[in-house]
Amino acid sequence: MEEIVYLEPRGAVHLGERGIGLEETSPLLHADTLYAALGVAWAMLFGERALAEEWFRPEPPVLLSSAFPFAGPVRFYPRPYLPARVAAPHFPIKEIAFVSEGVLRRMLTGRPLEEGVRIHEGTVWMTGEEAEALREAFGRRELAGERFWARHRIPRVALDLVTQTSSLWHFGRLVFREAGPRPEARAGLFFRVRYRDPASADRFRAAVRLLGDHGVGGDRTAGHGLFTPRFEPADPLGDPAAPAFVTLAPVYPPRDQIEALLGGCAA
Repeated sequence: MEEIVYLEPRGAVHLGERGIGLEETSPLLHADTLYAALGVAWAMLFGERALAEEWFRPEPPVLLSSAFPFAGPVRFYPRPYLPARVAAPHFPIKEIAFVSEGVLRRMLTGRPLEEGVRIHEGTVWMTGEEAEALREAFGRRELAGERFWARHRIPRVALDLVTQTSSLWHFGRLVFREAGPRPEARAGLFFRVRYRDPASADRFRAAVRLLGDHGVGGDRTAGHGLFTPRFEPADPLGDPAAPAFVTLAPVYPPRDQIEALLGGCAA
């Protein structure tokens, strides 16, 4: 049993990224951060004993992907390092940062790709059908120049407690296009969840709703990271019987798996 969970933001989000300070923010929410945040909500709802026995057990009740951007009915994923069968593409594939689910499914199955439509200054790629659905959702004739999410740096000032000397610093924020007049004209983050135990679905959804009221990411005391969740049934993205896979979450395999992959040569 799988679902898509949409996180419709109520404001800006700060998701930590590698950098000197707080000036950087990521355009996605990594699965390990999301799982830990949901664990806090799980403990608040069901107690610390339930957290240890249910959430952090060797076989957890759910499997999560990282959270990626969506706009209207179109979901986007980081471009996988797979061959893209495009007939005479007029753009370098290496410039693409995100691909739509339609493009991703074609890449996973090795089907030929159309040139499609690119937005976000050519870094986001989708099929023509998805572009038409996106135009209809937001009431746009063209998507050229459209941006549905962006990373901003805002200036802030810190005051020394003793001398009252001020110093300027910058804070990174991820912002999404505000919802339009149509119900489907929304943008935000989404993730995929697979329920290993379908009986835990209601408890999981309750934890997600609680997390939406507490926020995820940094600077939550200033209102960052709040969201309203929305749940939608989902079909599997790939074929479980395929000989290879593309992961949608960070991977940290245990030592025995590393040794098996390396043929017992792990140091």
